[in-house]
Amino acid sequence: MTQTPDTTFQSAEFLVRMLIALLGGMLIGLERERAQVSGKSKDKGSIPGLRSFGLISLYGALSSYLTLTGVEGLGNILSSLAFSGMIIVVLIYAYVRMAKLRILGVTTYIVMLTTFIIGVVAGLGYILEAASSSVLVTLILALKMPAEKIAASIKYDELLAMLEVASLALVIGPIVKTYSAQENIPVLFKIYLFFVVILLISFTSYMMGKVWGEKGLIYSAILGSLVNSEATLSSLASLLLTLSDPEERLELLKTLVPIILSTALFKLSLLAILALWLFGGLVYGDLVVLTGITALFSLLVGWLYSSRNLGNKESTKSRQTGTSTTSLEIVSPLSWSSAVKTAAAYTLLTGLFALAAKSGLSNLYFMPPILSFLGGLVNATAVILSIGTTVAVLSHCQVVASVMLSLAAAALNKILYARTSGLEKKEFKVVVYWSLVMSMVPLALSLYSILSC
Repeated sequence: MTQTPDTTFQSAEFLVRMLIALLGGMLIGLERERAQVSGKSKDKGSIPGLRSFGLISLYGALSSYLTLTGVEGLGNILSSLAFSGMIIVVLIYAYVRMAKLRILGVTTYIVMLTTFIIGVVAGLGYILEAASSSVLVTLILALKMPAEKIAASIKYDELLAMLEVASLALVIGPIVKTYSAQENIPVLFKIYLFFVVILLISFTSYMMGKVWGEKGLIYSAILGSLVNSEATLSSLASLLLTLSDPEERLELLKTLVPIILSTALFKLSLLAILALWLFGGLVYGDLVVLTGITALFSLLVGWLYSSRNLGNKESTKSRQTGTSTTSLEIVSPLSWSSAVKTAAAYTLLTGLFALAAKSGLSNLYFMPPILSFLGGLVNATAVILSIGTTVAVLSHCQVVASVMLSLAAAALNKILYARTSGLEKKEFKVVVYWSLVMSMVPLALSLYSILSC
């Protein structure tokens, strides 16, 4: 009997659903097999493996596919019986393991039921959902050993800090956002978000420093500066203050501060090039050149110095101890006082910028560059994007000067934020020195652009 195109399509669709269900279950079973073979499971040999989980998922797919049958009511009855049968199998299996073999734990039973449901989903035609669920379940199971190691190494104060940051971000954050929207105070949520970012970067830096030592702090400085360099500087400074050795703290600052500044300016320069090229085109080709010079200078100077300083520091350690030790004994994962002070400084700068923007002088020729500088002290990213969207109402010289001054402010504002972190005089001088060095090029280029006009 020759199949029609419709029946051929239905057969192919049926095979795809069953195949996805079978492969998804076998993937979960493969992880279970691996756990038993490697000896990580205490009840080795008593857990269903690749074939069992594959068949459980296929069983679920067949039972759900029956609901699509053309016989009214029959599909629902058969699928209900199939689900009841699965429940009975799991209950019997649980009784044998727990009552006879004295093996505790509920993970295996949950995984069996989950695998059955994944098969049901695949049988109903939700292929992507079934496949992704299989991968997620396998991932969760595979993370058991790393998760146990992490849990064993985490201290109570670290867990508490994690919960505090999570509560601020996920519980209090939505409340503040809703309140600021209802009362029409959007700046309130921005300030709160800045405060949470400081704590989040502080905790992330602490954990990375605990795992990878000095290199972990460098990784955190890079990643944090791509998000918010001001929060990164404040967070790392507050963490380093907990180090008992002032010389070690000073050397780390000499390595981290150039990285923070160079990464931030490189990111902002590329953002300015992209924004102005998209909105201004070839008209602002000279600005692309100027921001490119700033990006290359900041990256080369900051990274070359930090690499050399880090290399010299490791060489000294090797000569003294015969090893290259990178462990750091950072006492506290969070510094609430530093976060509060930095958020207060951010609030003050935000208010200053808002007052300047609302002043009667805002229409004067020199005000856009001045406002860009003040705004750069708060958030240079937002300033650069706003300049890009308002190029039509600004002159060429105003655009160039505004962008370069916002880049300079992004370097100089680190002095203000470092002052709130409680650094000692020598340490504060490091931030001042590198802020001035990194701001020289954009300041000089902004002066050049103003004079050339």
